[in-house]
Amino acid sequence: MSNKQRTVPLIPPTVEDAETAIRNLTAKRDALVARGTELATNRASVAYKALSEDDAVAKRKLEEINKESVSHSHELASVDAALVTARSRLETAKLFEARAAQAEHAQAIRDEWAQVEKDLADLDAGFSFAVGAAKRFYERCERMKLHGLKVPPQQTLMMANVVVSALMAMPPPLWRELTVRSFSRTISPSISASRISSLIW
Repeated sequence: MSNKQRTVPLIPPTVEDAETAIRNLTAKRDALVARGTELATNRASVAYKALSEDDAVAKRKLEEINKESVSHSHELASVDAALVTARSRLETAKLFEARAAQAEHAQAIRDEWAQVEKDLADLDAGFSFAVGAAKRFYERCERMKLHGLKVPPQQTLMMANVVVSALMAMPPPLWRELTVRSFSRTISPSISASRISSLIW
């Protein structure tokens, strides 16, 4: 046997295979127990004649029963030993599959977490873009005032509507954390930036 062969870890059976083996062994044991009961009954029916009356036929029958009983006892002991091993293998299989599932979950988390940095960068870039757009909006309004435009007094509320509408589109956990109840009661989530332009002009 090579070093490589000696170092390869043994892969336990699956839980399903181990449970199937236990069911099969249990069925064999049940059959052996039933046969043992039958042998005991048969022994009781011939033992008296064989031993008390020296009946030749009963003696032969009793000898056959005794021989089978010895073999039966060994076979039952073997099945019991196999069941001990089978139950141990089942526990090993359960542990192996549980660890494999944990490893799979851990890998899935690592795969998702690898994308978190990009998500946060996109979020940061998006908010930076939104802040820049808001600043440009107010700067344009100020320049338009210089040219005689009367900007609607509700301009700030309309901008707040746009911002809160975007926030309300965020995932519920984040929305709850933001706790903007103080002004969300008066804001319609359907208002968009295009509404602001149409109201101004």
